[in-house]
Amino acid sequence: MRRAAISGLAAFVISLLLLQPGIGAAPFSLFGAATPVKTGAPPNPWAVQLISNTGNGTAADDFGGIAFQDSNDSLTFAGLYGLSADYQVVTGDCGGGSPRFAIAIDMDDNGIFEQPTDGAISVYIGPAPNFIGCTPPTDWQSTGNLIGIPSTDTRYDTSQFAGGTFYDTYDHALSLVGTKRVLFVILVVDGGWAVAGGVQTFNVDKFAVNNHTVVARGFGR
Repeated sequence: MRRAAISGLAAFVISLLLLQPGIGAAPFSLFGAATPVKTGAPPNPWAVQLISNTGNGTAADDFGGIAFQDSNDSLTFAGLYGLSADYQVVTGDCGGGSPRFAIAIDMDDNGIFEQPTDGAISVYIGPAPNFIGCTPPTDWQSTGNLIGIPSTDTRYDTSQFAGGTFYDTYDHALSLVGTKRVLFVILVVDGGWAVAGGVQTFNVDKFAVNNHTVVARGFGR
């Protein structure tokens, strides 16, 4: 699996959306190729569809995601106690480090996400140890809470930080950046390059960070 990181383009897009109103249900916003779609029957027929299409010759839909930003600007990594989402494979599969949560850490305490000074902890979604082979299409599943998971689960990627590593644990991530502020958390799909046909599409819902949960119907529906 290729090392996953927030690309320069993605970081730029996210930084812009966090500075101005966008398609959102505060404190959440959509970015890239992310669209509310109607998928089923009431009471909640909506999902947010995230697309990574790397086979069509344009970068406009290379990635899509949902971003969360703490309105109080006081959340630290140690202050995270909940991180989860429901998801459904539509096209392709898990792979290429996607889908994943990425937790942006403010290492110099200036309130701005600037690489390489700052970095992101990736938390991969899908079955360990390689995070490929997600449940076939039509089946919805939950990540479960990925904060405080057992040390046998190495889905944390702390390689953007001194002392970090690609396959890492929650406990080690906590020891590296526990006191540092979280600038934003994203749920992103950007692994089209890693799947047959070059298209990776996921429906997601109930993206939760601590006591904040967004459902797809919150995005202007």
